Amino acid sequence: MRATVGDRICVNSPTVSQPPRLGTVLEMRGGGRMRVAWDDGTESTYMPAAGAALVIPDVHTAADAQPDRFACDIAVSVEETGPDCAVTATMVTPRGSFRGDGQAHRHPDDPSVPMIGEELAISRALHALADELEQAAMEAIADHESRPIHLLQPS
Repeated sequence: MRATVGDRICVNSPTVSQPPRLGTVLEMRGGGRMRVAWDDGTESTYMPAAGAALVIPDVHTAADAQPDRFACDIAVSVEETGPDCAVTATMVTPRGSFRGDGQAHRHPDDPSVPMIGEELAISRALHALADELEQAAMEAIADHESRPIHLLQPS
Protein backbone atom coordinates (compact mmCIF):
# COMPACT_ATOMS: atom_id res chain seq x y z
CA MET A 1 0.00 0.00 0.00
CA ARG A 2 1.31 3.42 -0.91
CA ALA A 3 0.04 5.95 1.57
CA THR A 4 1.23 9.45 2.37
CA VAL A 5 0.70 11.73 5.33
CA GLY A 6 -2.81 13.14 5.26
CA ASP A 7 -4.37 10.19 3.39
CA ARG A 8 -7.57 8.70 4.73
CA ILE A 9 -7.56 4.99 5.50
CA CYS A 10 -10.46 2.60 5.90
CA VAL A 11 -9.91 -0.79 7.48
CA ASN A 12 -12.84 -3.07 6.80
CA SER A 13 -13.92 -5.40 9.57
CA PRO A 14 -13.62 -9.14 8.96
CA THR A 15 -17.21 -9.54 10.18
CA VAL A 16 -20.44 -8.06 8.88
CA SER A 17 -21.54 -6.91 12.33
CA GLN A 18 -18.64 -4.46 12.82
CA PRO A 19 -18.35 -1.16 10.91
CA PRO A 20 -15.10 -0.22 9.14
CA ARG A 21 -12.44 1.70 11.07
CA LEU A 22 -11.54 5.10 9.60
CA GLY A 23 -8.50 7.24 10.24
CA THR A 24 -5.94 9.69 8.90
CA VAL A 25 -2.29 8.83 8.25
CA LEU A 26 -0.10 11.01 10.50
CA GLU A 27 3.32 9.55 9.74
CA MET A 28 4.90 6.92 7.51
CA ARG A 29 7.32 4.61 9.31
CA GLY A 30 9.70 1.97 8.00
CA GLY A 31 8.54 -1.44 6.85
CA GLY A 32 5.16 -0.24 5.59
CA ARG A 33 4.00 0.80 9.05
CA MET A 34 2.13 4.05 9.57
CA ARG A 35 0.97 6.09 12.52
CA VAL A 36 -2.79 6.63 12.23
CA ALA A 37 -5.19 8.95 14.06
CA TRP A 38 -8.42 6.96 14.11
CA ASP A 39 -11.77 8.73 13.93
CA ASP A 40 -12.74 7.22 17.30
CA GLY A 41 -10.10 9.47 18.95
CA THR A 42 -7.38 6.84 19.37
CA GLU A 43 -3.98 6.72 17.69
CA SER A 44 -1.86 3.69 16.84
CA THR A 45 0.81 2.26 14.59
CA TYR A 46 -0.84 0.25 11.83
CA MET A 47 0.63 -2.29 9.42
CA PRO A 48 -1.89 -2.94 6.62
CA ALA A 49 -2.59 -6.51 5.55
CA ALA A 50 -3.17 -7.32 1.88
CA GLY A 51 -6.63 -6.16 0.87
CA ALA A 52 -7.53 -5.06 4.40
CA ALA A 53 -7.30 -1.31 3.93
CA LEU A 54 -8.33 1.31 1.43
CA VAL A 55 -6.34 4.53 1.21
CA ILE A 56 -7.96 7.66 -0.07
CA PRO A 57 -5.51 10.41 -1.03
CA ASP A 58 -6.06 13.75 0.62
CA VAL A 59 -7.50 15.63 -2.36
CA HIS A 60 -6.58 18.97 -0.82
CA THR A 61 -2.83 18.29 -0.63
CA ALA A 62 -2.09 15.80 -3.41
CA ALA A 63 0.00 17.45 -6.12
CA ASP A 64 -1.81 15.69 -8.93
CA ALA A 65 -5.28 15.96 -7.40
CA GLN A 66 -8.14 16.68 -9.75
CA PRO A 67 -11.14 17.73 -7.62
CA ASP A 68 -13.60 16.61 -10.30
CA ARG A 69 -12.16 13.06 -10.45
CA PHE A 70 -11.58 10.40 -7.84
CA ALA A 71 -11.58 6.64 -7.64
CA CYS A 72 -12.96 4.47 -4.89
CA ASP A 73 -13.54 0.81 -4.16
CA ILE A 74 -16.55 -0.91 -2.70
CA ALA A 75 -15.65 -3.57 -0.16
CA VAL A 76 -18.19 -6.39 0.10
CA SER A 77 -18.16 -8.66 3.16
CA VAL A 78 -20.25 -11.86 2.99
CA GLU A 79 -21.12 -13.97 6.02
CA GLU A 80 -23.13 -17.19 5.67
CA THR A 81 -24.71 -19.12 8.51
CA GLY A 82 -26.77 -22.08 7.32
CA PRO A 83 -29.62 -20.76 5.19
CA ASP A 84 -28.87 -17.12 6.08
CA CYS A 85 -26.55 -14.79 4.24
CA ALA A 86 -25.62 -11.31 5.52
CA VAL A 87 -23.63 -8.81 3.44
CA THR A 88 -22.12 -5.43 4.18
CA ALA A 89 -20.97 -3.15 1.36
CA THR A 90 -18.73 -0.26 2.40
CA MET A 91 -17.36 2.60 0.37
CA VAL A 92 -15.15 5.51 1.39
CA THR A 93 -15.11 8.72 -0.61
CA PRO A 94 -13.41 12.04 0.10
CA ARG A 95 -16.74 13.07 1.72
CA GLY A 96 -16.94 10.14 4.14
CA SER A 97 -17.69 6.48 4.69
CA PHE A 98 -20.91 4.85 3.51
CA ARG A 99 -22.40 1.46 4.31
CA GLY A 100 -25.23 -0.70 3.04
CA ASP A 101 -26.44 -3.99 4.53
CA GLY A 102 -28.32 -6.79 2.81
CA GLN A 103 -29.67 -10.16 3.83
CA ALA A 104 -31.09 -13.26 2.22
CA HIS A 105 -32.69 -16.36 3.74
CA ARG A 106 -33.26 -19.69 2.01
CA HIS A 107 -36.54 -21.39 2.83
CA PRO A 108 -35.96 -24.88 4.33
CA ASP A 109 -37.94 -26.49 1.47
CA ASP A 110 -35.82 -24.82 -1.24
CA PRO A 111 -32.75 -26.55 -2.65
CA SER A 112 -29.33 -25.16 -1.78
CA VAL A 113 -28.07 -23.60 -5.02
CA PRO A 114 -24.62 -21.95 -4.83
CA MET A 115 -24.48 -18.15 -5.10
CA ILE A 116 -28.22 -17.40 -5.23
CA GLY A 117 -28.44 -16.22 -1.62
CA GLU A 118 -25.14 -14.39 -1.90
CA GLU A 119 -26.23 -12.61 -5.07
CA LEU A 120 -29.52 -11.54 -3.48
CA ALA A 121 -27.85 -10.31 -0.30
CA ILE A 122 -25.12 -8.49 -2.25
CA SER A 123 -27.68 -6.78 -4.50
CA ARG A 124 -29.66 -5.68 -1.43
CA ALA A 125 -26.50 -4.33 0.26
CA LEU A 126 -25.51 -2.42 -2.87
CA HIS A 127 -29.02 -1.00 -3.16
CA ALA A 128 -28.86 0.17 0.46
CA LEU A 129 -25.41 1.66 -0.22
CA ALA A 130 -26.81 3.50 -3.24
CA ASP A 131 -29.58 4.93 -1.06
CA GLU A 132 -26.97 6.15 1.47
CA LEU A 133 -24.94 7.82 -1.29
CA GLU A 134 -28.02 9.49 -2.76
CA GLN A 135 -29.05 10.80 0.66
CA ALA A 136 -25.54 12.20 1.20
CA ALA A 137 -25.65 13.90 -2.20
CA MET A 138 -29.02 15.46 -1.39
CA GLU A 139 -27.68 16.75 1.93
CA ALA A 140 -24.58 18.19 0.22
CA ILE A 141 -26.74 19.94 -2.36
CA ALA A 142 -29.05 21.29 0.36
CA ASP A 143 -26.02 22.71 2.20
CA HIS A 144 -25.29 24.90 -0.85
CA GLU A 145 -28.83 25.84 -1.88
CA SER A 146 -31.31 28.23 -0.30
CA ARG A 147 -34.25 26.71 -2.16
CA PRO A 148 -35.90 23.28 -1.97
CA ILE A 149 -34.11 20.63 -3.99
CA HIS A 150 -35.51 17.79 -6.04
CA LEU A 151 -33.37 15.09 -7.59
CA LEU A 152 -34.66 13.83 -10.90
CA GLN A 153 -34.54 10.11 -11.62
CA PRO A 154 -32.79 9.17 -14.86
CA SER A 155 -35.15 8.00 -17.56
